[in-house]
Amino acid sequence: MKARLFYLSLISLWLSAPLCCDPAFAGAKEWGNYIADGERFYRAKNFAEAEAIFRTALKECESSGLDDSKLGTTLNNLALVLESQNKDEEAEAVYKRALAVKEKAEGAESFNLVPSLNNLAKLYFKEKKYDAAKQSYERALAIAEKTKGKDDHAVIPILNSLGRIHKVLGDTVNAAKYVERVARLSAATGNTDAEEVSVNNQAVVFRREKKYSEAEALYKQVIRMREKSKGPEHPDVAAALNNLAGMYREQEKPELAQPLLERALKITEKSDSEDAIAVALANLSTSLREQGSFKECEPYARRLLTIREKQGEQKPRVLLEAETNLALILDAMEKYDEARSLFQKAVALAEKLEGGRSLLFATAMSNLKEVYLHMEDYCAAEDIMKRVINIRKGALGDTNPEIGRDLNDLALIYKQQGKSADAEPSFKEAVAIDEKGGGASQAELATSLNNLARLYRDEGKFDKAEPLYKRSLILRQQLYGTEDPKVAASLRNYAALLRDLGRKDEAAALDKRARAIESKE
Repeated sequence: MKARLFYLSLISLWLSAPLCCDPAFAGAKEWGNYIADGERFYRAKNFAEAEAIFRTALKECESSGLDDSKLGTTLNNLALVLESQNKDEEAEAVYKRALAVKEKAEGAESFNLVPSLNNLAKLYFKEKKYDAAKQSYERALAIAEKTKGKDDHAVIPILNSLGRIHKVLGDTVNAAKYVERVARLSAATGNTDAEEVSVNNQAVVFRREKKYSEAEALYKQVIRMREKSKGPEHPDVAAALNNLAGMYREQEKPELAQPLLERALKITEKSDSEDAIAVALANLSTSLREQGSFKECEPYARRLLTIREKQGEQKPRVLLEAETNLALILDAMEKYDEARSLFQKAVALAEKLEGGRSLLFATAMSNLKEVYLHMEDYCAAEDIMKRVINIRKGALGDTNPEIGRDLNDLALIYKQQGKSADAEPSFKEAVAIDEKGGGASQAELATSLNNLARLYRDEGKFDKAEPLYKRSLILRQQLYGTEDPKVAASLRNYAALLRDLGRKDEAAALDKRARAIESKE
């Protein structure tokens, strides 16, 4: 249930009533005026003025001895305005007081407590106090079910909220129960919009559980429902197509995603919404880029950038994304000069947005480094990578797994320049960081070990290289199984070292295993 300001229909009667000497009546009249004015400023998003007015209304309530229902309404409105200004700590206290006042006046099981419980739960969710939010919503649900009935439409928004919280908490089993109940109740109401939302929510839950076949069926059902209720060219159909396409991309099935994204773009192009068109262009161009269809996606990426450039001052972050997207495509097409120019613009924009010590800036710099590598300007790439590592160490700490990847990149740049003495300590530091990262860093550790082993092999230090190749191979077999292409790559690397050592029979055996894996690809 959405947070809302309580509007009292009796206000107009109070304003038109004859004057009375009763102080409480006069106070109620003044209070009504304040509430109406506060609501007006709230709707206009003038929250500071609304707050001042609601505080005056609160004083009127307290000084005139108005009843608890008016006091509860005032407190709820004031809390909403405080929350709108991100004064969350104060808003929480006021919401709690509003709830206590209402509970005292109307009892602990009054349905009128439900809006306040929902508002408080919504604030808890915003503050990431998920357990507190869940408890508040659960109490609201219990009251609504007792007073309205378990199948009343009033419980639907509460069930939706509880499903959302359980998803955030990773409890997909209970999330699914709430979402399924919403779907059943929404269908019974005959509200097709609510039913579409509930079916879509079910699909999201299945997708998070990686139950892709169930999610696919529900996403397709949403598409059919929206085509029937709103027509095949409605923007909501495009949104449903994007959702299904997103799941296909997640499953690495771009060939299934592409026709859906193309249809979604055609639908949005008929609308007046540049934002919707930009989103459709971004989805399609990104999907094509991921497939390596660079020539095909370039015109979409250019159209996207044209739209975002017009919105640049209002939406600089989406401009940054559009610049980066096109630059990556141009880099892959070996249009290095234009790619470099766009990456440099992205770097400047990232620095403007968050500063030259931010992670956003470091990511933009790292992208620029790639084009310098492709242009074989290793000195420029080295300088950038050193700066990126310095920034990320400051923001993430010296042992963050991302630093390990950066050190690997820097070591490879050193290696390209023949700076083996500089490469070795960087590779070693990367290995040390990955070793501290535990299970989540095992894949990176296998790569770091392989890179250091290759350096030693190139230097003729075969005795140092062999245990590293062995360890990398064992890790990859544990991580991916014995038939994975990454394992084949490790087998090939180790076999090359064994040939260098004159152990040809062992090398041949490893090559044979690698060929068997590669033949299955």
